[in-house]
Amino acid sequence: MIIKNIGEFKKIDIKDKEVFLDYFQKFPQQFCDLNLFNLLSWSIVYDYYWTIYEERLIIYNKSTDFIFKPVGEPFSLNEILYVSDSFISSNLSGNFCFFDEDYIRNLEVQNQNEKSLNKFFNLIESKDNANYIYFTEKLALLSGRKFHKKRNLISQFMRYYPKFNVTILDRSNSDCKEFRRCVELAEKWAKNKAKTGTNENVEQSENKDLEKDSSSEKELLEIELKVLKNSCNYFKELDIGLIIIEFDSSIIAFSVFSKQNQDMATIHFEKFDINYIGIPQVINNITSKHLLQKYKYINREDDLGIAELRFAKKSYYPDILLIPYNLVRK
Repeated sequence: MIIKNIGEFKKIDIKDKEVFLDYFQKFPQQFCDLNLFNLLSWSIVYDYYWTIYEERLIIYNKSTDFIFKPVGEPFSLNEILYVSDSFISSNLSGNFCFFDEDYIRNLEVQNQNEKSLNKFFNLIESKDNANYIYFTEKLALLSGRKFHKKRNLISQFMRYYPKFNVTILDRSNSDCKEFRRCVELAEKWAKNKAKTGTNENVEQSENKDLEKDSSSEKELLEIELKVLKNSCNYFKELDIGLIIIEFDSSIIAFSVFSKQNQDMATIHFEKFDINYIGIPQVINNITSKHLLQKYKYINREDDLGIAELRFAKKSYYPDILLIPYNLVRK
């Protein structure tokens, strides 16, 4: 794929991981979409391409026709316009996504040659892609009255299933067989969920009044399972963590996570068997306690505009709701 005035874009591949990891190390990112594990895992759904232009990493989602916020030293408004115009000259939109407020503020302050951001772009909040970020300590301790229900559900799980077992795997002791076993179970749970119509995110006294958007949820489950299967290919290649909870030798919950930046981990997947009371709260809590050793924050990704997901994430009272902005050409 060639973009006029910029050059050739390569399809994202694990072979290029050192380039991405180097940029993300030098220029830490908070949005979960700017995470190598997510980019590789979701590449089976989205057509991601990338290049280095003027010492910035530029990622392009061909499926949505959006350019990601360039990774590196901030571009000037003139440079952003040049990149956008280059895409437009190649019969593409020239639109950007995943801009944060600081980057936008920097562009607005420059106001070079009496040019303003609003003259060329519509600035649009992408609330469905807002990232839910929490203090790790809060999720690990669950202190205070507002977490009383969650502590109660965890206590019930501990009483009913005292002989549960927790296994923590990372690159040093990774086992792809266990990861694949988790994927197989996720497929089984999704099928059972589709049959019963039970919503795992609002189960077990968290909320009984939400209206279900079954068609959106079903589509999301299918996509997520596809991505989860694809992510198996990168488990040993990247520094990915996996926590498994078992009872009677059966996996009943698991979580998958990775480093987002020096202070933050991102939880990519969190799945559980809804037949075990309190298990959603337990896997969340155990994962948070493990991550507390290294990270100040946990990014639990976005809600994709799904009401049930939004409720589940809000029920843990996010400390930061990180909203990305799209820059859409006028």
